[in-house]
Amino acid sequence: MEFMKDVLVNLVHISLLTGPMIVIILLIHWLAGRRLSGRLTYGLWLLVLLRMLLPIGIASPFSIENAAPEVFEVFHKGEEIASKLADNEVITYGSLNKEIYNYPTNFDRWMSVLAYIWLFGIFAVMFFPIISYITLKKAIEEDESAIHVSHGDIAYEARKLAGVEQMEIKYSYYLDAPALIGVFRPMIILPANMKELEEDKLLKILLHEMIHYRRQHLTFQWIFWIVKAVYWFNPLLWIGHEWMKLDGEFACDEEVIRLLGHEEIAEYGHVLLDLSEGSEKSPYAINAAGLINRDSELKRRIIRLGRGLRTSKILSILTLIVMIVMVPVFFTVEAKEYESFEAYIKDGLLDFAPVVDDGISLDPTGVFFDSSTGDLILELHYEVGQELLMLSDRISEITLYFELGFPKSFNPDIRTLSREDRVTLDVSNLGNLDPKTQGSFEVAFQIGGYDPKAFGKPVLTYEGGEVTVISDQMVLIDEASIGQVIEVDKNLSIELVDAEFGSESGCSFGFQVDMVGDYDIHVNDHIQLEDSQGNLIDTMGYGGEESENYFAYDVDSKLDQAPVERVCYTIESYIIKLGNWVHFSREESGTSWEFSIERE
Repeated sequence: MEFMKDVLVNLVHISLLTGPMIVIILLIHWLAGRRLSGRLTYGLWLLVLLRMLLPIGIASPFSIENAAPEVFEVFHKGEEIASKLADNEVITYGSLNKEIYNYPTNFDRWMSVLAYIWLFGIFAVMFFPIISYITLKKAIEEDESAIHVSHGDIAYEARKLAGVEQMEIKYSYYLDAPALIGVFRPMIILPANMKELEEDKLLKILLHEMIHYRRQHLTFQWIFWIVKAVYWFNPLLWIGHEWMKLDGEFACDEEVIRLLGHEEIAEYGHVLLDLSEGSEKSPYAINAAGLINRDSELKRRIIRLGRGLRTSKILSILTLIVMIVMVPVFFTVEAKEYESFEAYIKDGLLDFAPVVDDGISLDPTGVFFDSSTGDLILELHYEVGQELLMLSDRISEITLYFELGFPKSFNPDIRTLSREDRVTLDVSNLGNLDPKTQGSFEVAFQIGGYDPKAFGKPVLTYEGGEVTVISDQMVLIDEASIGQVIEVDKNLSIELVDAEFGSESGCSFGFQVDMVGDYDIHVNDHIQLEDSQGNLIDTMGYGGEESENYFAYDVDSKLDQAPVERVCYTIESYIIKLGNWVHFSREESGTSWEFSIERE
């Protein structure tokens, strides 16, 4: 039922968007409908139909929602302050899934009642046309007298003029006016009393119905009827459906006159009048595209025929412009930053205290939701501490990693899904006398539509950071180099404490690390093996080991190579790792080792 309530709210939202569209089209009909072609005005209704079928819209500054945001605000997920929803939530921590039980409010109860009424309305609106259509089809199929094979030449001429390859034509006592029925197996049904109708009149009738078929009017009519059943609570849609059917008749009338010639306008009008005499609105008319409908509709059609079906090019161009403008205005939704639930989200995001123990302090200062991208964007202020700043004057990059999660969501898929983002700080002035040690940045997390009731409070986790320090230290080492110290910079140095060379299978060596501060570091280095003549030796791979302040390499050389006598060892850079790094881990490789430096 929660899903049905969400669907109903979304449908009401779309109804509010399409309501102005229908009003505009009705105004166009009132102001210029007689000077526009039926095909053009019919296209306006197809635009409405398309909008009703689209459940979502792209955020745009041109959306009609921006003109009246207070009207549409309630329909945006996450726009209502979530604390109002959380008042009735009880989190059961004894459950493994941490389910949230929501006690229904009066609003929830009313929404449940409305959802049931809405479902009943769909059934009521759809029941009659479906049953009547099935009944009519079955009656015609069982009536042997319904099949008629005469007037073959007239039917062939009508198909040729309309551009229809094949069409079944039957006579039946069940209809008192010509009609096209059947979406998948269409057929033209003629009243039984028309069997002796003049061929000239019959041609006009068949041509009209075949144009309905070629233009797929019956298909669109059924789709519109289904949409109207779903949106049955929207009175404007009922009005629009009647006008759509009338515009379809206008379009077919114009096409018939265009194919037969304008000199046939008067005769075609007489055909409409003759058919209207004695005919009543059949209960099956809602399933058909018929030549005759209500008397009021017939009057409008005859008036259009009497005016000669003259259209205005200027008005037609203006109407096309209106159709084009409708797309960005009515097919989009409001694009703005939803500040109404900012305090709630920010309260959840402040679950972590500003970081001050690893050289960088962080303090969230703002949060907002961007509906155009579906991003939850956080603003944070940072400051680089003196302890970290003094480590090196060759810091090339500081990268911070964050994770956003919803650990209290009742939905396991939401609760277990994490979203990550990284930010690289501006460190261009860190080495200067007056360094830029603080500033602000944003992190963005793609969450789509934020529904506080389903997601719960978000929690931001600072996973850690990386400070990249550039180094070009290169040294040749061999067994005689044991005890040699490599000064990477004033804060980091490594001492060769183990070395085994002279073997044709490779070599091994290890370093003792000394660094100012209590940090984890990650060394990016490069290794080249050489023989006694300084020639390079191909390697097959290497491994090694590490402990607190020690790391070592065990390098294998290819077979049939000279014994390894020394190594050209280069430290290209090293990375200081900040934070706990609970989630993030770097893949180890032969040229990269991670080790921990502990303060004595």
